[in-house]
Amino acid sequence: SKYWRYTGKKMDGDYPKEISDGFMGIPNNIDAAMVWGGNGKIYFYKDSKFWRFDPAQKPPVKGTYPKPISNWEGIPDNIDAALQYTNGYTYFFKGGNYYRFNDRTFAVDSADPPFPRAASYWWFGCRSETKGFVAANKRKQAMR
Repeated sequence: SKYWRYTGKKMDGDYPKEISDGFMGIPNNIDAAMVWGGNGKIYFYKDSKFWRFDPAQKPPVKGTYPKPISNWEGIPDNIDAALQYTNGYTYFFKGGNYYRFNDRTFAVDSADPPFPRAASYWWFGCRSETKGFVAANKRKQAMR
């Protein structure tokens, strides 16, 4: 995995770089990364694990990491992307679906329809017959 650094709108000259070159203690080929609003730290996700990176700390990754992604209640392994949105929630994406994570309860949010939901419907407005339900939910309904 590579990352780019910008100063203003201009990419700095010696980028991109490997994640492991710029973030000591973080492996290459990560699945996702984000700055979490709960504490302002950088979180890196890979397979079933995550690392918390704190550039102000020496070393920047504590020896207690990596930790299991299951610590983020309701979030699956091998996520594709993660972000903190302006509404204060954290969103995790996997396989065309997304999970809204409540940072106050530290669990996937309860909602109707439940999470995961189809990102194409709820984020991008692609209207379809599934109305944003995940295929697994649709299969359950068909079996009734």
